[in-house]
Amino acid sequence: MKSLFKILLFFMLYANIFSSTAVIATFNTKHLGWGEKNYSKLAEIISLFDLTGLEEVMNKRGMEKLKQELELLTGEQWEYHISPIKTGNSKYGEYFAYIWRKDIVYLTSSRGFYKDLSNNFFRQPYACDFKIGDFDFTFILAHLIFGNKKSQRQAEALSLSKVYNYFQNLNKSEQDVVIGGDFNLPAYDDSFKNIFSMKTRYFMQ
Repeated sequence: MKSLFKILLFFMLYANIFSSTAVIATFNTKHLGWGEKNYSKLAEIISLFDLTGLEEVMNKRGMEKLKQELELLTGEQWEYHISPIKTGNSKYGEYFAYIWRKDIVYLTSSRGFYKDLSNNFFRQPYACDFKIGDFDFTFILAHLIFGNKKSQRQAEALSLSKVYNYFQNLNKSEQDVVIGGDFNLPAYDDSFKNIFSMKTRYFMQ
C-alpha cells in the first residue's frame, strides 16, 4: 500500500456549491486492470472524493472492479465513464476514465479527445462536462509523456494552453475549465507558464 501512495499523484479541488462541498481529484492508477491490485484499498482512497479522474486505466474490467468495491465500501451508488478508445501508440496505449458518486455528480456530455493536429502529445488529452449542483464545468485529463529527456515533458506542458483553448471553444458559454492529470513535472516548472496565464481555468496535479 505504501507504494500505491508513491504512485498516485493527486491534487484536490474544493468546489463550493451553495452550502455543500464537492471534492475532486486526479490519480495515476498505474495500469488499472493489469496484474494484481488491491481494489479494496484503492476504493478507500477514491471514496474520499466525489469525482476522480484516472490515468493509466488499461481496460474496462479494472473500472468495473473499482466501482464494485466503492459501492461495497460506501453503500452508495457510483458511476464511471471510460474513454471510447486508448490513446498512445501501437506499442502502448491507455484509457482515461472518471468515477463519481451518482447522488452528487452528473456527467452531462463527453467532449472526446483533443484534436492534436500538430502531434504535440504522445497521449491526446480527453475531456467531459460535469455538473455538481448549479456548478457545471469541463474536466480535462492529461497524462504527459515522461520520455527520455525533461525537454519532452516540457514541450507537452507548454502545449496545454492549446488544449484549454480547444475545449473552451467547443463550448464558449462554459467558463469553468479544470485541467488535471499526471504531468510528470512539478507545478513550478516554467513550462506551465502558458497554461497558468489562462484566466478561466483550474489546474490540478
